[in-house]
Amino acid sequence: MLRNEEDHHFDLRERHHCTDPFCCILFLVGLAAFAATWVYAIAEGDIRKVYHGIDKEGRICGVDAGVEELPYIYWCAAMKPGMPITDWTSIMGFSEPVCVKTCPDSWASSNPVAGYDFLPVEETPGCSDGTGMAATVYPTKLFAGRYCLADTDHDSIQQMAEERESDDSQAVRWSTEFMESLASLPEAWPVLLGIFVVAILLSFLYILILRWMAEPLIYATMILTIILFAVLGTFLWINAGTLAAHAGDNVPEKLLEHELIVTRVVAGICWLLSVVCVCLMCWFHSSIKTAAACVEVACEAIWDMPSMLWVPLGKALEWLVLVTVLLFGFMLLYTTGDVNCGAMGTPCSGVHRSFELSWPQVGYVIYYMFMSFWILAFMQALYQFMLAYAVVEYYYTPYEMDGSKETGFCAVAEGMMEGLLKHSGSLAFGSLLVAILQMIQKAIEYAEKKNKEVGNNPVISCILYSVLCCVKCCEELVEYINKLAYIDIACTSNNFCTAVRNVMETILHLGGAMAILAGVTHIFAFFGMLLISLACAGLTYIFVTSGQFVEETSPYFINDPIAVMIVAVLIAGLVAMSFMEVFDMAANTLLYCYGRDVIGNTGGVTAPQPLKDLFSYENHKSSGGV
Repeated sequence: MLRNEEDHHFDLRERHHCTDPFCCILFLVGLAAFAATWVYAIAEGDIRKVYHGIDKEGRICGVDAGVEELPYIYWCAAMKPGMPITDWTSIMGFSEPVCVKTCPDSWASSNPVAGYDFLPVEETPGCSDGTGMAATVYPTKLFAGRYCLADTDHDSIQQMAEERESDDSQAVRWSTEFMESLASLPEAWPVLLGIFVVAILLSFLYILILRWMAEPLIYATMILTIILFAVLGTFLWINAGTLAAHAGDNVPEKLLEHELIVTRVVAGICWLLSVVCVCLMCWFHSSIKTAAACVEVACEAIWDMPSMLWVPLGKALEWLVLVTVLLFGFMLLYTTGDVNCGAMGTPCSGVHRSFELSWPQVGYVIYYMFMSFWILAFMQALYQFMLAYAVVEYYYTPYEMDGSKETGFCAVAEGMMEGLLKHSGSLAFGSLLVAILQMIQKAIEYAEKKNKEVGNNPVISCILYSVLCCVKCCEELVEYINKLAYIDIACTSNNFCTAVRNVMETILHLGGAMAILAGVTHIFAFFGMLLISLACAGLTYIFVTSGQFVEETSPYFINDPIAVMIVAVLIAGLVAMSFMEVFDMAANTLLYCYGRDVIGNTGGVTAPQPLKDLFSYENHKSSGGV
């Protein structure tokens, strides 16, 4: 329908009014109690209890009386007379932790060993000499701002590593390699920042491509999947019986005995999946074609409202701040308990610790967890409502004479204000259900942990895992229905229960069309995240293996490119996922709005033509048409 003078004054805000005020009041009361818990955590907690080292007497370095001026933790090494210096367990063992003012940077011993340069023991970090033992101080470097760990760059320790390569030192090498990997991340900040920007640009580009080429992309994806399954099956069939020879000693013996049969069975499964994909592509050809057109319309709606393209960035920053604040508060609250440094009566290791909470403190922690889940779910609900509101405004805006739609630049901001001021109760209602299910999951996981500690009863484990699976399925179902309910509220300003009833009615009428569109959007979203993540991984590897990042004298030298690549992939994946969520909400909102128009016999005159085609095709197929 083209715009006329009467349609010119269309305003979605006129439809909206306050909904579910009781739930809004309940949420506000919960927030007030949550704020009181935060005040208690700040007054009684000490975050330093979490990451400061603990000496052998159970004192927290830099915190407790007697060690206030000794902020670092160092592990003493005691050597028996005549013990070879190459004994890694004596030098690197996590025994006798002590608090020190500075980390030792050279060797010192009361029992020097020939061939190694030792300093006399004058000012040791407080290590005690046992009977027949000699205190030995080894060179260390500061790690994570708190821990004095062996300096693997020191010439003598490198010599020791070369002289002794045994299974005893494997854990030490792994620990050292892990620490070196983490140490590469600060120097890689220019690369990670650049990858963040590249992921944003690639996400923009992907949505732009979908706007014009959704159908070719989905067919290219399906064809590529068919070819990959077929090639993989052929490769496994040809090489059946020989693959284990290339896998080293990590293959179980039972698998080796039946390698030929297992490999050929897997090859047959791959071929079967390839055939299934071919059948699905042929059987749903018309549905895929129409759904792809709907995807293009969803991308067009996003591009016609540029503010929607920047929403993922705002969400990423908002969630980064919110999650950081919530985690910090949880750690503060948890540290209100007493610290126990040993496990099951063992001596303090310097790192391991546990907190003993009183029953009131346990209640505070449980309430804090529940409110954290509720707050996060509420913010997600508000985010979905904002996007739905903007797309609803786009949907109900009549077409211009040239076939375009004119929408405001502030639709997303309007959606946020409408959601906060008029529908906070409904959003709190839906998010409360999610928070309850998440708390039930945590309770089941805690019960399973306790079951493992007291005997690991397999029957109890089976029951708990079965219940946990059911709860997770319920959570996913509730989240999906909530998403559609928020769309209904954006359309009609119904309360939450009425919106859910409308959602169930719409699913019954549009089940086929919604299933097809959901499947197509999920495919596009998954492959979008995959492609963007892989592209960023490739760019990261190119960057970190060239230029200043490979020069050892450079301040940006990166010792472990793989660790940087992993972090870059995680960053790119999170950015891409945020953009794909916008795309998913746009597609579902457009289809839901048209479904409500069809059910209400209003004609859907402002609906894009591909939505009408998709619904008409599903009606025709369900009535027996070919």
